[in-house]
Amino acid sequence: MRTWQIILIISVLYGLFTEGQKWLRHRQQAKILSQVMTSGALGLATAGIPQNCAGKKYCVTVFVAPWCGVCLSSEPTFKAIQKYLPLHRTDVGFGLVIGTASASENSQKQKDLMPIESYVDDSGDIMSLRQIQAFPTWITTNENGQEVFRQAGGFQVSSEEQIPQILALVLGSDR
Repeated sequence: MRTWQIILIISVLYGLFTEGQKWLRHRQQAKILSQVMTSGALGLATAGIPQNCAGKKYCVTVFVAPWCGVCLSSEPTFKAIQKYLPLHRTDVGFGLVIGTASASENSQKQKDLMPIESYVDDSGDIMSLRQIQAFPTWITTNENGQEVFRQAGGFQVSSEEQIPQILALVLGSDR
């Protein structure tokens, strides 16, 4: 066999191998996505978060990272929204997805944010599927799982009176 033939065979095999890896990755993402899309409002059924979104017209999910300064400064806002919703907007669920750090850091952040319903995404699957590229990222989905709002960045509240304004924004044009 000549050198060019060996190089050609190796190139073809390498191409098949990399395409096979892409196909496997695609299949894994498709499997996760099919599980994710069966949950209704949030679209994170297997993760089970936020469970308080079941049967709600809207679900507001904020994707955060333990190392993110804006996320840390937004924690009072998250807590205020969590407190506000059951009293004033029973049609809206709220929760957090915590990830991009070590499992222990993610779990500690989840404990710090109690009683806000949250899910730790140690694998990064959900953040990858939702194409999260900045923190925090706010995503609102309707009862059909369709995204009606997405924004990266934090919201700061200095009083509970500002929460309806934030909700009006994150519920998007579908409210």
